[in-house]
Amino acid sequence: MGKNLRGQESQDQRLDPLSPYVRKVRVALGMSRDKTQSFRKWFRDGHVLDIGCGHGDRITPPMTPYGIELSTELHRIADKRMRAAGGFCLHGAGAEAIWDFEAGMFDGIVMNSYLEHEVDAMGVLKGAHRALKPHGGVFIRVPNYGSLNRRVIGPTWCGFRYPDHVNYFTLDTLTNLAMRAGFTTQLINRITRPVDDNISVLLRKAAP
Repeated sequence: MGKNLRGQESQDQRLDPLSPYVRKVRVALGMSRDKTQSFRKWFRDGHVLDIGCGHGDRITPPMTPYGIELSTELHRIADKRMRAAGGFCLHGAGAEAIWDFEAGMFDGIVMNSYLEHEVDAMGVLKGAHRALKPHGGVFIRVPNYGSLNRRVIGPTWCGFRYPDHVNYFTLDTLTNLAMRAGFTTQLINRITRPVDDNISVLLRKAAP
């Protein structure tokens, strides 16, 4: 088993030669994938909605977790976990279920490895704009179609997932989509973004 895993790891490194170096840069700069402390700062320990929340363990107290999950089994797990922390999880598609929450309900909304799967990306962003408080923010992490790694690797790049991924974003296309939904965009992984396989941004409501 160990030999097979090492073999697979070596193969993955050949397919994605820049990814290990990007990970080293993240570690050196203290750029953890765990965004809990950033969420607490950005969202003021308030009500936070995680769209495509899986098991529902991404948002933790003192934040109050809410979620949307399409999988019946994962929704059951997430809803139980979130209710124990004062929130709840809705079962359904993100672009539809987000409209079931009250307007101005959330201090923060998280779309981590979600928007690339959403066939109605504009619909969910407009729903997020409605559901967000004036000071709130939306964290989005998606595969970076504009990365150097994608250009080097080509068709076997790790960000290509057929047929699961229906959207492929560059920073420019993601920023344009957010602007049309009423948001400004702040790039989070500014230093590593050119060679990073992902784009991480924080959206805020644009001034009226």
